[in-house]
Amino acid sequence: MGSTNRDILEAVIGHAVRLESLKTYEVRALVKILEKDVYPDLLLSLEKMVSKLGSASVHTKRFKEVVQGIRAIMKDGMRKAYQANKSAVEKIALSEAQWTVGVFKKTVPLKWNFTMPSPEVLRAIVTTKPFEGALMRDWYGSLAKKTADGIVRAVNVGLVRGESIPQITKRIREADLALTKRNAEAIARTSINHVTNEARLATMKENNDIVGKWQFVAVLDLRTTEECMAADGKVYELGDGIQPPLHWSCRSQSVPVMKSMKELGFDLNDFPPTTRAAMDGQVAEKVTYGDWLKRQSKEDQILALGKGKAELFRDGKVSVDRFVDRGGRGLSLTEIRKREGL
Repeated sequence: MGSTNRDILEAVIGHAVRLESLKTYEVRALVKILEKDVYPDLLLSLEKMVSKLGSASVHTKRFKEVVQGIRAIMKDGMRKAYQANKSAVEKIALSEAQWTVGVFKKTVPLKWNFTMPSPEVLRAIVTTKPFEGALMRDWYGSLAKKTADGIVRAVNVGLVRGESIPQITKRIREADLALTKRNAEAIARTSINHVTNEARLATMKENNDIVGKWQFVAVLDLRTTEECMAADGKVYELGDGIQPPLHWSCRSQSVPVMKSMKELGFDLNDFPPTTRAAMDGQVAEKVTYGDWLKRQSKEDQILALGKGKAELFRDGKVSVDRFVDRGGRGLSLTEIRKREGL
């Protein structure tokens, strides 16, 4: 049997790969809501409102009514997006706590009564725990206001320039609404990282009789920010330290560190050497994402990288940090082959 803390670390790294797939799934679901339930109604209503403006200036009552209408539509649309995101991450919080307890049971070589946080605690993570300085509902409220402000400016500019209604709505769709979609995607991705890490921390605290500390673990590749690089590997007492996410679309993870047999108050002579060695309380040595991925199955490598990139990685032709540029943009298979001279 190996070190318990190393086994837990590797389990979290593998779990993080699957969380990225989950984020992509939830983002697509959110974008579908925006593109099917929000944007069509907004653009249709906008065309009707703008057609009634004529040569009205921004100071007229008619223009102000249009502004109020735009704000109401965006507020309602972002409320739908928030409710969908909230519903998804509430389920994810429960699932994450269950997964964490499952990892404890699988890796700890002791019979232990591991417990789950209450459903109320897990739900409260979603509604009362801020990330990036605000609650999730406030981020969607802010996005609604920001989008409405941009649309109002676009309508005003279009009227001044004498643009047609199709020209105005086309510019809004390609600029303001496209930006809103990207911002909503960032909120959704960050909220999932936030909820999974908070749910895992809540589970650690619930089992603080055997969980001693937690470790900050970053995904080490060219997309990793300097903030996460600096925090990677640091170990904190439960309740201390800066919990991921550290920034928008953060991928870093909080990893439980189990207590040693001695810290648990056991007489070491009562257990075989393998169990004693597994529960030594030592933090696992650093494992990079590339190190971990090399040891995984072909199927998991394809899940993480895609078929073509996984083949290059498995053959040792390209390291995992070469699949993105220095700005964090993912490169296509053709771009990678050209860049590496393959």
